Amino acid sequence: MILYPDFTEEKENATVLYFNAGGRDPQTLLRELESTYACYSAAGTVQKDGKTYVALEINTDEPLV
Repeated sequence: MILYPDFTEEKENATVLYFNAGGRDPQTLLRELESTYACYSAAGTVQKDGKTYVALEINTDEPLV
């Protein structure tokens, strides 16, 4: 099953994907996301609007090939 982000944030050289943990263990969610979004450059948990999100940062300034 592919997990889709709740929202994204554009930075200068990266896109950050935010996935709502929804009461689940964020580390378990991160392991699930690693299999789908293997190209991420950084990961962590953040609090936004009182909710816990797993955030994956994907570099956009590097060529894909």
